[in-house]
Amino acid sequence: MPYVIAFVVILGIAIFVVWIAFIYLMRLLGFLIACSVVVAAFTFTAGLLWGVVLPIRVLRGRASVTPRVATPQLIRDGQIFKGAPRGAAREFGWDAAWPLYVPYQLRFDAAAVRGEAALLVEDVRGLATRWWPTSDKVLLQALLSVARFLLLGIPAYAYILGLFSGIFLWMTIVGVIQALVVSAQWITTRLLRIRESRHMKKHAATVKCTRCYRETNMPSYRCLNPQCPRIHRDVNPGPLGIRTRICECEEKIPLTVAAASRALTAHCPFCDAELPRGAGSRRVVVAPVFGSVGSGKTQFLATTATALHSMSEDEGTPTGLSALTPAAEQFLANSVEETSAGSAPLKTQHHDRPEGYPFLITGHGSDVELHLMDAAGENFVHSDSSRSLGYLDLSTSLLFLLDPLTIPEVREQLTLSGVGVQVAQGQASDAYASVVDRLRDSGEDLRKKKLAVVVTKADVVGQIFASEPLPEDSAGVRGWLYSHGGDNLVRRIEADFQEVAYFGVDSTPGVSARSASHPLRVIDWVLANGGAEPLSAGPVDPPSPGTDAPDELNKEAAHS
Repeated sequence: MPYVIAFVVILGIAIFVVWIAFIYLMRLLGFLIACSVVVAAFTFTAGLLWGVVLPIRVLRGRASVTPRVATPQLIRDGQIFKGAPRGAAREFGWDAAWPLYVPYQLRFDAAAVRGEAALLVEDVRGLATRWWPTSDKVLLQALLSVARFLLLGIPAYAYILGLFSGIFLWMTIVGVIQALVVSAQWITTRLLRIRESRHMKKHAATVKCTRCYRETNMPSYRCLNPQCPRIHRDVNPGPLGIRTRICECEEKIPLTVAAASRALTAHCPFCDAELPRGAGSRRVVVAPVFGSVGSGKTQFLATTATALHSMSEDEGTPTGLSALTPAAEQFLANSVEETSAGSAPLKTQHHDRPEGYPFLITGHGSDVELHLMDAAGENFVHSDSSRSLGYLDLSTSLLFLLDPLTIPEVREQLTLSGVGVQVAQGQASDAYASVVDRLRDSGEDLRKKKLAVVVTKADVVGQIFASEPLPEDSAGVRGWLYSHGGDNLVRRIEADFQEVAYFGVDSTPGVSARSASHPLRVIDWVLANGGAEPLSAGPVDPPSPGTDAPDELNKEAAHS
């Protein structure tokens, strides 16, 4: 019995001691939890503030993780944009330029912020466990783990939660700003493209290369930096820039053709030939001449260039003339010099792909780029010889220079008159067919083109037919040809083309620019058909086939 009593007393004392120890342990645990919560509140705040500061450190390069840079090389490697470019650069790949910061570089910056946050989380978690003691005893290790969680774990996780809360707040704000910026960029891009399209349409702006004879509405542009060899193929607003773009060499490039053409050197996107300054921002009118060897093509163009030069030098006229290429400048200088000397220009050398002469004409409404396209008569012997003259396809107006002295009836009168003058080689109908047949074979609809039949050597005709010179109006010239042996050619021409105008031209040096037989009258017709303002005389309305000839000739044409 005494042993039982002693056991009960001892058990009670042990239970009491354990209870007291448990109470104190709970108090200690409660104290630790309270302290941990207070510390966690501070660490959460610290983490929140650091989460806001962390992106700034990353962007300033003061963090462990460096943002990846969206370089032009990554664009070429296909790591920035999805898919190949559209538009003018689709055959060349993306231009060598830096992409917009929003959203492309911003994606890399956000990834760097997330990477830096992940490293910081690993550091915090390691700090919470690295120096805490451990034990092989299970019970002691459990107590140490609980203590570690209370003293370090809760504050550490609170810091991490604050850190991610700060970063999430930053990314939310950035995401909203990005959405607004991207929307503004999209709207601005569309508005700029619409304005550019209206500008191009208003001025009928285009590019027609005088070397490869190809046409485009988007020239290529060389970087403004003279040391940079890069060429930008598409200067439309887009992912590489809205109003300006940054070339790979970090030079600013103005965007839209209207802006780029004022500052940059343009190149043909097909042959890379350098284009005249301002190419792509103005109307281009091509005046392509063709005809037999010796029909007067070069003389016609030389007289035209000289007259334009004289008009630009005359203070009483608003016309301004600028040669846009070295070839045009040399042609103009030679034409002026030969006209002053009263000599005829040298025969055009035979080239399979002759270079045209572009001139900028100002002072008559919008600026106009006039291309005088000349080729040796050897190019018009047969259709194959004219196949390389692609500029004939570019223009809606063609100038067929006809030497009337090649018509047998007129040639006979020339012989009888004794007038000594050079006569074009071959038949005019062969030169005409060499171009028309080639155009038709290539699929061109001749009914959509306009033809000017330019009867040259009007001065010689006046000597041969003193009482019957070449008339000054289109119907009169047509009637003269019809009644002097050119009826078959006239019929064929009017069967091929829906709109035909006839001119009698005197291209000899010294002919007055005000004369109705001056080549400028033909150029006015070409400009009017191209939508530009005429320079001197009003444009000649092309007659419908056969309607402007004398009645008896119309009846004969209809009967034939």
